[in-house]
Amino acid sequence: GIKLDLDAAKKLQNMDLADGMGDDPGGMSHWFDNGYYANGGDTESQLFLQEVAILQMQAEGWKSEWGLAMQENEKLRAALNEAQGALEHNAGGAGRAAKQAMADAAEA
Repeated sequence: GIKLDLDAAKKLQNMDLADGMGDDPGGMSHWFDNGYYANGGDTESQLFLQEVAILQMQAEGWKSEWGLAMQENEKLRAALNEAQGALEHNAGGAGRAAKQAMADAAEA
């Protein structure tokens, strides 16, 4: 039969899967440090914890990629705003020059 380890479930409830565990990037060292494996953690629990660790690392990688994508997005947004401003400025200048040319032609 399957052995339920409620202590492990309680520990998992307190884990923050998205943010990691502070200085522990994988957030899993406490499972090894407290002797969980040495004190009879069964194979299914071990495999589950390994999968949790893999998912945590994957989430950290995605979080990092998201941060980089947001930085790139801000750079592109700034460049777009700068280009739009330059176009509006140049279009305004061209409009003024055309009006002046029409006024000069009307006076001549």
